[in-house]
Amino acid sequence: MPATPDPRRRKIRTRQHIIVDLGVNYVERQILLAGYTLERITRDYGLDLNMTTFGSDGQIESEMVWFQVKATDNLQLVADETIVTVRIESADLRYWLMQLMPVIFSSL
Repeated sequence: MPATPDPRRRKIRTRQHIIVDLGVNYVERQILLAGYTLERITRDYGLDLNMTTFGSDGQIESEMVWFQVKATDNLQLVADETIVTVRIESADLRYWLMQLMPVIFSSL
């Protein structure tokens, strides 16, 4: 029989939660500094951010760019430490490939 849970125990914010938020925040900052706007996706199904771009005259452009952000404390480097490897789910990859607009995969 499993042990009775401690009723005083609360949810824990893990390091993984923190670095995910920091990673998304970093990408959001770069988008805003470039003069674009963004929306954070709250129900994550393989996409985290949606960026809207504007032309040099300030007029909104009709396309959007999607972002998937991954964050870690331990980057997996290969090829003389010039390439980062990240494990992704094949279902996410198939979904991104079906998008009409680009999906940018950002690993931080």
